[in-house]
Amino acid sequence: MLMDHADKPSYQAKDQGRGGFAYFSEDLTIATQERIELETRLRNAIEQQELCMYYQPQTDTAD
Repeated sequence: MLMDHADKPSYQAKDQGRGGFAYFSEDLTIATQERIELETRLRNAIEQQELCMYYQPQTDTAD
């Protein structure tokens, strides 16, 4: 658990660039839990074929 709490701020500090630092906070835990929940729900939707992707090209109407 301690290592898990240490990993979250280290990734956040790396995202901020060189010389950055971050502290563990409950907000990081909540954000991680929400991201995992969303990822799980998306994976389930794909497996159950509930997710459809459509391609819509962007064109210039002047051409």
